[in-house]
Amino acid sequence: MEVVSSAKQEFFVLIGVVGVVILLVGTIMYFVEYQIPDDRNEHFISILHGCWWAIVTITTVGYGDLYPRSTLGRLTGSFVVLFGIVVLAFPMTIIISKFQDSFTVKKLNANKEMTRKLREMAIAGYSCAGSSTSSPASTRVVNGKAHIPKQSKPSEPEDECQTRLVPKHSAQFAANIISPVALFK
Repeated sequence: MEVVSSAKQEFFVLIGVVGVVILLVGTIMYFVEYQIPDDRNEHFISILHGCWWAIVTITTVGYGDLYPRSTLGRLTGSFVVLFGIVVLAFPMTIIISKFQDSFTVKKLNANKEMTRKLREMAIAGYSCAGSSTSSPASTRVVNGKAHIPKQSKPSEPEDECQTRLVPKHSAQFAANIISPVALFK
């Protein structure tokens, strides 16, 4: 629902354009078709009848109660049918575009959060590894990446770190994580 509500402006513009086209085409059809002789004289007797025909044609309903009889009227009708196909397809492209934008933003936010959590876990797990070079003071973050000095020999984790469930190579993994922004370029 938030996707459709974010496209309100585009839908209002579409409705406005379609309304102007209906009025324009209805008027054109009236002036093209009103002089055509009819046994009952019921075709296109006013501009409103032309607008009704335009609505039915643009929406591709095609009741058949009004139809153009002249060559120019049929040519105009052909263009109106093609315009109707475009009008029916246009709202779907708006909705799909807005859905894709919304999905991309949510995925980017989730990637940023996951990256942040992985880096925190890696820094916390690495600083507990028991090495003198892996103190929290030696671990630094520059440009959004964790720079952690390499251990010469892995040692047994201290008792407080055994409960953290940090993967063996998580520090190097988190230090080399690709920025989430780079995934969408």
